Amino acid sequence: MQKTKVKVGISFILLAILFLLSRQFLLFINYILALIFHEMAHIYMAKAKGYNTNTIKFDMLGASIKLDNRIQKDDLFAIAFAGPAINFIICIICTSIWWIVPEMYVFTADFFKFNLLLASFNMLPIEPLDGAKILESIISKHNKKTAKIVSLTINILAIIVFVILFVVSCFGTLNLTYIVFAIFFATNLIPKRRVNFDVYYKLFFKKSKNIEKINFLHVQPNCTLIDMLKQTREGYYTIFYCELNEPIYITEKEFQKIITNHSLTDTLQQILTEKHNT
Repeated sequence: MQKTKVKVGISFILLAILFLLSRQFLLFINYILALIFHEMAHIYMAKAKGYNTNTIKFDMLGASIKLDNRIQKDDLFAIAFAGPAINFIICIICTSIWWIVPEMYVFTADFFKFNLLLASFNMLPIEPLDGAKILESIISKHNKKTAKIVSLTINILAIIVFVILFVVSCFGTLNLTYIVFAIFFATNLIPKRRVNFDVYYKLFFKKSKNIEKINFLHVQPNCTLIDMLKQTREGYYTIFYCELNEPIYITEKEFQKIITNHSLTDTLQQILTEKHNT
């Protein structure tokens, strides 16, 4: 079984130093423990569903897990819900312990609070939180396009709300947390991989001609849309050729529709399989 690589971001190290300098390092330990339980639950459920976890990266606002392959929508709910679920279970266990041994409250109160905070915060239906993935898994069973529209709408509304809260706090007690969350959710709207937007412009807005040169490309099924997009050329009409179960030709016009309705990190094989299943 493939081992999971653990990465620690600079922001996470800075957060640890901040807690240490403020003499609140025990709080940081409790936060880390709650976060580890949360992420381990995701990893355990992913492995139970047959996925290999490649890396887990810790940063200031939590952690993220990268899998070797994309999660199927039927498995998304269970994997996404596993993290908040284990935090809620820990809260129940802590409460039970307090009822039996009240003296334990002093030692476990902070651990309880961080588990409750992680579970509640991650259940918000805002990307990239678990709640958004849970909502997506439910809606996408009926309509995948609607799921994307709902997710984008909620994210935009969340950003607006946090920006408004930050502006209001400027007239009273300044709270930088609001703008941090607004930036955090806004970055999720940016493509995860670098995109040459000039290529977008050339693909969608280039002048039509009566005669154009052909840019004929043979692509592998595991090629991502972003890699295909980068191969389009100004002044050329691009046609992609792929051999899956049978020869498949994708014209530039068809490719424009595909990248409009799918993530740029999707592979051609995923899209063609999805199209075949529907």
